Amino acid sequence: KLWVTHGIAEGATGPASVFGTAIIREDEMQEFDYVALGDLHTENQVQPNAWYSGSTDRMNWSDYAAEPHWLKVDVKANKLPKPVVMPLTTRAMEQVVLDTKGMTAEQIIEQIEEAGQEMDADTWYNYVLNDISREHKSQVARALNKMQLPMKPTFNLEERKDPIMVG
Repeated sequence: KLWVTHGIAEGATGPASVFGTAIIREDEMQEFDYVALGDLHTENQVQPNAWYSGSTDRMNWSDYAAEPHWLKVDVKANKLPKPVVMPLTTRAMEQVVLDTKGMTAEQIIEQIEEAGQEMDADTWYNYVLNDISREHKSQVARALNKMQLPMKPTFNLEERKDPIMVG
């Protein structure tokens, strides 16, 4: 018996989008030969017969370190499954960190424009702008919106160390 479902299984570890997601109890999984779970974007075995497969592509920057793949599983009655990881080649993700302390907004924009000339359209970029002032952040964000580069900026303000994602 095979069960394919999307939800959070008891025993799962890692980030999950639990809002509105079904919770799958351990005892529910025991009656199946293999339980193919979805929601977590990393491979994770939660029971001897139950696995999160991971993701075939990166969905956002929290998946940056993930290696996209799928699981090949030979399911046999009354036998524990032995999934095999099948790697996939997907779009590249590149994170670029820029220390902006002491730079003017114009200098920051110029540096990003120069880097933009080297950007590959098939790569997903995240520019982390560290120690940027609130005044510069607004000006840089407006300029980036006009540039339409294949990137997402993360602004770490001077007085904060936790990132603020935009866009």
